[in-house]
Amino acid sequence: MKTYFILILLFSLFSTSCEKVERISKIELFKMAKAVDPSVTYILPRDLKSGVRCIGVEGELYYGEGCIGAFKVQVGVLDLTVLEFSTPELAKREANRIKQFYFKNWVFDEVSNEPMLEHFVKKAFNAQKARP
Repeated sequence: MKTYFILILLFSLFSTSCEKVERISKIELFKMAKAVDPSVTYILPRDLKSGVRCIGVEGELYYGEGCIGAFKVQVGVLDLTVLEFSTPELAKREANRIKQFYFKNWVFDEVSNEPMLEHFVKKAFNAQKARP
């Protein structure tokens, strides 16, 4: 009986230790950004109809499957579109499609060819450039 209990305990410890936390919250992402550049700020939309969206008014996808949130932030004098996805796999797929950077369940749009933003997302999040 004791051996059976030890086996169950070891199996449960092994299975939980192998899990990777792939998703991070918007708050965690923002903290990481602020640690690198304290001037990073959210850009609030002018009204409820404006701002970055995952899905258009007619239901069309602006961004790929699994996009659950989108917003803009200001980094220095440049704006950055940040997209949250339901899974890291879907974020990577969308980053590949739009040829941008990603980190876990996040995609950073409008970064490519902006050296300051490329440096920022690499330093703050260790973001990777999508590879087709």
